[in-house]
Amino acid sequence: RDRKAAKLKLSLLIHPLIRRKRHKDYKVTREKTDFMRFKSDIRKYIDTGVPLAWSVMLGRVEEAGLAQPRGGHMRLIIGYNEKTDEVIYSDSWGPRHEFKKMDMGDAWSITMLLHLIAPRLQR
Repeated sequence: RDRKAAKLKLSLLIHPLIRRKRHKDYKVTREKTDFMRFKSDIRKYIDTGVPLAWSVMLGRVEEAGLAQPRGGHMRLIIGYNEKTDEVIYSDSWGPRHEFKKMDMGDAWSITMLLHLIAPRLQR
């Protein structure tokens, strides 16, 4: 039994869920199919305990407490609030950035990529 356990390896499944083809059309119509899929993917994976890697384009939406830099950045989606229609995320910029919230429409408007990063066992 210990021999079998020693042969198991943990790896990561990295799978793109959403990839925006163009970065020009960031206006959000909440009925758009892609926006609904974005929200659905967040709910689906967060509800199963799997955070999502979120690639964003900074500077498109004003964010409180941020010097409004521009360019690409990576964040981690760790939750959502269905009542307030917000995404909850963690940022890599140190203290005071580990638990942040953003309107779901604004979140979609800055999204470039959304990746599933999930552990899996390999034999």
